Amino acid sequence: MTVIVVSVGTDHHRFDRLTGWLTAWRASHPDVQLVVQHGTSSPVADARNSELLPHPELMEWFRAADAVVLQGGPGGVMDARANGVLPIVVPRDPEFGEHVDGHQLDFSAHLADRGLARVVTDRTALTGLLDATVAGTESWRIDPSTEAPAGVRAVRDLLEQPPTRRPDGTWRRLWRVWGRRA
Repeated sequence: MTVIVVSVGTDHHRFDRLTGWLTAWRASHPDVQLVVQHGTSSPVADARNSELLPHPELMEWFRAADAVVLQGGPGGVMDARANGVLPIVVPRDPEFGEHVDGHQLDFSAHLADRGLARVVTDRTALTGLLDATVAGTESWRIDPSTEAPAGVRAVRDLLEQPPTRRPDGTWRRLWRVWGRRA
């Protein structure tokens, strides 16, 4: 049986866009074991839903999963990789009220550029990857023994980037997201 684990994180903003996509996909995949940590978002129909999974239990599910779908937060991404899974990441988008700013979009793009996550931003792309997982044509397993140095390097590289100009003309210093001061 295919096991797919989903975590939307613990942010107080709802991520019903993702859980809605999964509910629609789930209707045609009743044979998949779908485990969802949905936080404040709507649960996924006919899935094993938990508002919050204790960290050790979530890590056990990551190790057992054929695929892990996450929001674009660094903690979950690095946890998935440390447990042997290249995560599928759907970043929260402030345009939909899912977060306060676009840092998950920026961070996810950074991860995708370095091959540290597979990032999707639309329902069709997500369901295509999940379908490929179920069909056995896509594998998300990676060697976790190499992950700590790669993850630390990826975050360090991101934090050391110079400020960039956003499309709206404002300047963005990504490292401020993680609490450093100018």
